[in-house]
Amino acid sequence: MERKAFGYITTKTYGGKSGDKTFGIHFKAEDLETVKFATSLIKALAHGEDIDITAFTYKKLRNGKTRITITSPK
Repeated sequence: MERKAFGYITTKTYGGKSGDKTFGIHFKAEDLETVKFATSLIKALAHGEDIDITAFTYKKLRNGKTRITITSPK
């Protein structure tokens, strides 16, 4: 099933290493990425019945952050 992307966010993660099943995601209240994450969730939920949140922990960005995507079925 094809999915529509609603957000691409980068943030710090903690507690997990590549291949781990659990880790934490931290957003600062004043950070623009927090607003993008919340807005993306609302848009995706309004669009479809389900959403996927994918955190790419296996390949950190140069600034040490993790890329997170939010998608929903088209």
